[in-house]
Amino acid sequence: MITKDLGVLRPEDLASLLTTEPAALLGSILQLNQAPFYHNALNAVVIACDVMHLQRMSLHPGRVKPSTRSVGNNSRLVRNGCDEGDGGQ
Repeated sequence: MITKDLGVLRPEDLASLLTTEPAALLGSILQLNQAPFYHNALNAVVIACDVMHLQRMSLHPGRVKPSTRSVGNNSRLVRNGCDEGDGGQ
């Protein structure tokens, strides 16, 4: 489920994030968050989860593979994106 957090992004920023590699996504969102336009108000983790969900949907329309939590790697939130069913919340 996609949250309302994507709605606060400017269209050009969302378009850029949708083409960003998953490994660089959170860093890109944190950089956007520092921009004066966003005033550090972005929920970076939720936005990253939502963008990864949209990226997976675009790769496999009609079929989104459930994600699994990454074990032993604290540098990633969740392998292949966020857990399905939690809405990134």
